[in-house]
Amino acid sequence: EPRVAESVAQRILDELAKPLVVDGLDVRLSASIGLSYYPDDHERLDGLLSLADQAMYRAKESGKNRFEWCSEPPLAG
Repeated sequence: EPRVAESVAQRILDELAKPLVVDGLDVRLSASIGLSYYPDDHERLDGLLSLADQAMYRAKESGKNRFEWCSEPPLAG
């Protein structure tokens, strides 16, 4: 389900946003996540990975620390 993928991606971003203390220093992490959906976006693994990679770079360009779909999020069936 696309909503599940979005929920997992957001939970990853939320967990990474929590501050860490490493050797007495506050460390903050962020991530950019690209999502693609089988079979709506592509039917082959290499195609899905390529589209998710493109979406990840779009997430980075849009301000980082977010997720993006390779296209419009698929409708839940």
